[in-house]
Amino acid sequence: MIIVGLNARLVYGAVSAWIGESTHPGAILLIVVPVIASIALLLAYVVFAPSLSRTSRLSAWLAPAGLRAPVERPAEPPVADGPLQGYQRVAIALAADAGDAAVLAHGLLLARSYGARALLVHVAEGFGARYFGPDADNVETSDDRAYLERAREESSRPGVTAEVRLLYGAPVEELTRMVTRENVDLLVMGAHGHGAMGDILFGSTASPVRHRVRIPVFIVRSDRAKN
Repeated sequence: MIIVGLNARLVYGAVSAWIGESTHPGAILLIVVPVIASIALLLAYVVFAPSLSRTSRLSAWLAPAGLRAPVERPAEPPVADGPLQGYQRVAIALAADAGDAAVLAHGLLLARSYGARALLVHVAEGFGARYFGPDADNVETSDDRAYLERAREESSRPGVTAEVRLLYGAPVEELTRMVTRENVDLLVMGAHGHGAMGDILFGSTASPVRHRVRIPVFIVRSDRAKN
């Protein structure tokens, strides 16, 4: 934020000097000011959008007791005696939004069916997390850690052993590296992105990850899960 403020001050000084020296200051104001204002709004969106989204979380785990919305879990298929053989380590990517309830429910069901360990993952992608990584000890990363811990508590109810990983940076790159580093057999993630404008600026996540990893990817449509 300090760097952004200093750059804004430099731009303001340069534009003021330019207008003072120009013989047509009115024309410069009509052209330059709207352009600068548009760029400033774009930068503000990139910096603050991840943090502002947290104020509207509808997650069942962080809601006060008595206000939690009921989560419809997927119907459980008949399971043979003992766990199925196949997946040993299931990673569940959480976006810290309302769609996580469906993603977590499906991921835990798969982990329990196969007797696999669950790895609950979230990528902190705010301004500080992207540029300072684990050193970005701010409100956003603190909330993310608490969010993952609550999700781990939820995971213990169906009898699944779960670990948590908080990653920092670009979600596609971090999730792809995590799959290899953690020896993940199956990745469960939501199909939702950041919304129309957010996907343009930050990019979507599910499709690029699906093409980069060499393991099965189970994509959950949270809107379908509500029906």
